[in-house]
Amino acid sequence: MLFYFYFVDKGFHLNRIVVYSLRALQAHSDKHRFSKGLINYAQVSFGLGFVGIANDLVNIVRCLLVNPTYGSERYPESPAAASKGGVMTAPPEGTPDLTRTRFWARRFTGFWNLTFLAAIVTGSIVNSQYYKGLDDQAWADKVATIRLKLFFRPLLKSSVAHPP
Repeated sequence: MLFYFYFVDKGFHLNRIVVYSLRALQAHSDKHRFSKGLINYAQVSFGLGFVGIANDLVNIVRCLLVNPTYGSERYPESPAAASKGGVMTAPPEGTPDLTRTRFWARRFTGFWNLTFLAAIVTGSIVNSQYYKGLDDQAWADKVATIRLKLFFRPLLKSSVAHPP
């Protein structure tokens, strides 16, 4: 997880600088405008950058689900107690510690993070073939549809019950 926060989350901001610099190069030069390598890089970073942002939302949801499960006796051990100036206040005296709920909240969000891993792998494969859409509108529509499914499926998969 530390790898993700250090490289992926920080890299998202740096990646945007690189992508927009390359877009400026493409706008300025006809030779680079239809470069398959530059198009693939830009599309993969655009497509998967938002998956990374959605994954950050899962980590925020984890905090919101796990922190309230600490009872009044164990609250000093919670991450909310260690942060300064947070919104979460200490629970009233006598509040029970919900260890089982905390366990399942962590497992639920951990599973949710794994679904984003699947979205990243399949999104990398699909977006790397984006340049084919320059000549084939059906392929471009297919890539756009798959992108939407990749982004929304992890969010909806665990929050909406699907009938068998």
